[in-house]
Parts: sequence; C-alpha cells; structure tokens
Amino acid sequence: MCHWLLLCLSICNTVLGEFLYFLFSQPSCVIYYSVVRMTVFVGFLERYSELLSFLTSFLMLVVTAIYVYFTRKQAKSAQDAFLATVMHFKESKQPCIVPSIKRVKGCAFDASKYIRIQFTFNYQLDNVGDTPALSIYTIASMQLKYSQKENVVFAHLMPNYKHVIPVNSKVEDNFHFETEEFRSILEDIQISHIKNLKRIETDPSKPPYRCATLRLDIYYKNMQGQWYQTTMDQDLLDIQRQVRGEENSQENSKEEKFEYEDIDGQNINSGDILQGTMINPAYSHLKHKKIDEASVVAIIEKCEHLLD
Repeated sequence: MCHWLLLCLSICNTVLGEFLYFLFSQPSCVIYYSVVRMTVFVGFLERYSELLSFLTSFLMLVVTAIYVYFTRKQAKSAQDAFLATVMHFKESKQPCIVPSIKRVKGCAFDASKYIRIQFTFNYQLDNVGDTPALSIYTIASMQLKYSQKENVVFAHLMPNYKHVIPVNSKVEDNFHFETEEFRSILEDIQISHIKNLKRIETDPSKPPYRCATLRLDIYYKNMQGQWYQTTMDQDLLDIQRQVRGEENSQENSKEEKFEYEDIDGQNINSGDILQGTMINPAYSHLKHKKIDEASVVAIIEKCEHLLD
C-alpha cells in the first residue's frame, strides 16, 4: 500500500509542478485563459465533488483490499514455512521398530472344568532408527481367512507396553492367545490345508490358499513427540503337537529328539505341548508410516475396551 501512495503523491506533485510552471511562464493572455480554464475546472470539482469523493474512497478501498490480500498471502506463506520447519525438526530423527517372531509354543493344562490352552508367541523388537523409540505399544491379532464367526481375534491382555528402546537395541516380549481364540486359529489353518489338498488334486497351477495371518501393530514416538506405526503381517502355516522321540545317541548328551504330529481341536489333552510354524520372514510384509497422536489414543482406548 505504501508503494501505491508514494506513486499517487509523485503523480500529483508532478502534475501540480507542471501546472504552476505553465501558469507563470506564459504571457498575460495565456494566463488569462488559463485562469478561466482553472475556474471552469474548479466549478467542475464543486459540482461533482460527491462523485469524486466516492470514486476516491472506492479507489482507496480497492487499494486497501489489495494490500490486505497480499499481506494475508505473505502471512500464510510465513506460517507454512514455519510449520514446515517444525515438521522437519520433528522428523529429522526417526526411530524405526522392526519386529520378528522368535518362537511359537503352546501348552494345554487342566483348568478343572475344561482343558485350557495358551498359545504363546515370543517376539523381538529392534530399533534400527537413529533416535530412541518412546512409549512403545504392541497389539497382536490373528487375521482369519475362513472362519464363520469372526475375521479377527486379538491376543490376550493387549496392548503390550515398553517405556523405551534405545538406538541399535532390542527387547523381547511375548503374548498369547487363550483357548477360544486358539481353537478359531487352528480351525482356520485346517480349512486352508483342506483347500490346498483339493487344489493340488484338481488344479495345482492355482495359487495356494493362505493360512491365518499374524499381525503386529507397533505404535511409538520419537523425542519430539511424532508418532509412528510399524505393521508386520506373517502367516502361521501350521500347529502341531510335540511327541517324545528317541534319545540322542551321542555321548555326553542328554538331549532328546522330538517329533510332531497333526492335531485337531478335539484331541488336545492336558499336558500337550504345541508348536507353531511361521512362514519364512522373507515372505512377511512390513509397513512403516507416520500417525497422529489422536489416532493412537483412539486405538489404545479401543483395545483396552476389549479387556472390559
């Protein structure tokens, strides 16, 4: 706006100067006619003073509106630059959690009224990022493919929580599925086996039917408060029961070889030891992304609600 005002004042000053120069540098006759023309001009200004005042006010309004527009645009650009700087600062150091399944074991024992089964997954979290991971929540679920009751079953007492995982450090933990969840998982796996056997007999060229998929959702934040989510999907191929085999024949060895046999949901007895087989980690899927704090809070609250 200052530039516009300076331009207007400069134009007015130039016009006034040229007029005065013309007025006082001409012969008297010319001056007379100039005075007459000035009188007419002044009369014109008096006659249309209100219109000229309106046009002047309108012009000032337009100039002010243009000034406000460009000022707001500059302020918006400055705000965007500030927010981009803040976001860059929050993301300059990122933790990155990589989960892995170390062992899958289960056991059955007598719970007075029924055979209780606990199917346990031991897992490891590695921080391969360049800053510590804080407030780590782990939620484990099994994605079922063929169940008639439910598509997802959650592990017991979710979420697991760790306070911090330093850079280049790892922690181990475990979660387990209880009896009803285990039976749903086992049924899903057995259905996939039946479908695959039929596929091999009828059309081996068709892609195999996938088994139940273990999903780990890990939520954590960096030191600036930016939250991240790592999701791993890995198929559970089979569940078998451990049976005692032959003793190891090597000298000074007390180890025993164990064999495994297929099971179904009806022939599990108290004392049975179960073992799960995961698909090769090379065929698992891993995703890493940013997530806002409100979404994390909602997910944790929903998960805790399942415990009620």
